[in-house]
Amino acid sequence: AGAYVHGRHVTRKTVDAAGNVRTVTAEVPRAQWKVLIKDHHPGYVTWAEYLAIEARLSANWTASGARPAREGSALCQGIIYCGSCGGPMVANYQGADRANYECHSRRDGKKAPGCRGIATAALDDAVARPLTSGPQVNGSLSYDGKGTIAVFRHRVVCSAAPQAACRRPIRSGKGSIHLANLPADDRNLIKWKWRAGAATSFAAFGNPTTTTDYAICVYDASNIAAAAQSALAPAGGICGVTLFGPCWKTDGTRGFRYNDKRETPDGIMQISLHAGDDGRARATVFGSYGSLPPVALPFALPVTVQLQASNGECWGTEYTTPRVNDGVNFIARD
Repeated sequence: AGAYVHGRHVTRKTVDAAGNVRTVTAEVPRAQWKVLIKDHHPGYVTWAEYLAIEARLSANWTASGARPAREGSALCQGIIYCGSCGGPMVANYQGADRANYECHSRRDGKKAPGCRGIATAALDDAVARPLTSGPQVNGSLSYDGKGTIAVFRHRVVCSAAPQAACRRPIRSGKGSIHLANLPADDRNLIKWKWRAGAATSFAAFGNPTTTTDYAICVYDASNIAAAAQSALAPAGGICGVTLFGPCWKTDGTRGFRYNDKRETPDGIMQISLHAGDDGRARATVFGSYGSLPPVALPFALPVTVQLQASNGECWGTEYTTPRVNDGVNFIARD
């Protein structure tokens, strides 16, 4: 701004309890500067322009609660927070017409189970309604009427006991289960294969790309009124590490595939759903690492594993003679 200033900062030295000398530099209020000569030399802007820019930057400082206009098309940019960790979600633009809201914890590669991304197009239309109709919760988001939106995970909860009306394999020996609760917390495992299953139509899977949640549920005979393990693969969502895309994708007209290398929210990394006639329907679930809920092994037999969907459908198997059932692994075939 073409000004000459002396005395903007002051340096103080202190001695701590250990006898070390510490140097601290602090800013001095402008009214206390020793020297301020305006228009001392040619500047890029005038002193008045400098003051106007400074005031605008101060007014736009989001850390002080300001909500300035932002670039881009994302409606909730700067006012949306992750419902899992509470951190801010930022808009990540991938071209002029495509953007995702990404949780800072997830984008920065930090381990934060439940932190996810979501396409702006999938959220902005739903946000517009509560913005105009007042505080409400619609199961996916909440608006407090003060300019802040929190996104909550919509969860399908495993039933307290195995569902009775659950499709089962029509031939034994084709499917398998491997559950592990290894001493290292980041090495839990579930690998479930449901094979030669009862007839399942494509429509029975619902639409996990938008509305149908899935949960893998494990029950044993310990008489506890809850699943021994429950892990969620929610509908919709944006997944990926370097390249982002939908978590769920259709597999032609045969079924759906789920792929989430970040294992959020509960450690499920892959699900494959394949429709078919009797003996040809199949499903696979794979999950691993620290986000996967641990299990208390060994199990009390029999053990039932079910893949439950929020549309009421279910696929399951009962295991009575496991090959391994100790404090670390449960391995069995149906």
